[in-house]
Amino acid sequence: MCGIVGILGREPVAEQLVDSLKRLEYRGYDSAGVATLEGKHLERRRAEGKLKNLEKRLEAEPLKGTTGIGHTRWATHGKPTVNNAHPHATERVAVVHNGIIENFRELREELEKKGTVFHTETDTEIVLHLVDDLLTRGNKPVEAVKLALTRLRGAFALGFIFAGDDDLMIGARNGPPLAIGYGDGEMYLGSDAIALGPFTDTISYLEDGDWVVLTRKSATIFDKDWVGVSEANAVVAILDGPMVDDGTACEIGIFYALMQADPSKKGILGLLTDLRSTRLGHEGHGLNLFVLGCVEAAGKVCGSLDEVVAALVEWR
Repeated sequence: MCGIVGILGREPVAEQLVDSLKRLEYRGYDSAGVATLEGKHLERRRAEGKLKNLEKRLEAEPLKGTTGIGHTRWATHGKPTVNNAHPHATERVAVVHNGIIENFRELREELEKKGTVFHTETDTEIVLHLVDDLLTRGNKPVEAVKLALTRLRGAFALGFIFAGDDDLMIGARNGPPLAIGYGDGEMYLGSDAIALGPFTDTISYLEDGDWVVLTRKSATIFDKDWVGVSEANAVVAILDGPMVDDGTACEIGIFYALMQADPSKKGILGLLTDLRSTRLGHEGHGLNLFVLGCVEAAGKVCGSLDEVVAALVEWR
């Protein structure tokens, strides 16, 4: 499960991006990277392994841009290498992605026939070149993303920034959660509110199928039918609600459970008890959905639904 962060800031954002990605480490990852707008062009720094490796890269080659996106990658298509690490970028656009593009092979063949050269093994690069192709044909960034989204099948959360436009970021959700953070002359994008917590106490979650156009002063949200969504209806204060939405809570539970030691050696009850003692298990972060995710994962590992149900009843 990859992690996404984006910032339209007033100060250099590279360090903030990395700090935010650290709050997404619970999702698991094998490489990480950031991209910022340096002047009018895009620059990237990526690294295999832990975020400390990315921090070392940034110390050696700093980025000063105030518009940027960051990513932690859990490899699905392609090995965990620097080349496959996100963000992916051309001269015109950079993208980060959580999820899977199911029709990437047919889209790749279509683009290769047009002369597109691919440089990674990932399905994400298809999204990048779809948008880039539309930009080269004269479409503006918002229109290019809008058209590209109609071509994609699968589950995905996406974040885009564009060369030459430091006051624009676009996000899209089709399955995996994606949150918007509202700041004072700054805007944020993240896989969940946990990532955005240090920056703002006001967020909105995109509904499934929504996409958003961000500037430093606005968030224009559209639904899957491209109809505008009332911003007033979407915004919630973190302090008045859960830190994560239902989808994220269940994701946390599933992936946290799968990252633990083999539960078959300690029993489902032991696993759930351990999880309950964690910060995620007792600070109100969608506990019921968190538990549901843990149970689902534990059941897959142990293959005994009766054992899972019995343990859950005793645990609760």
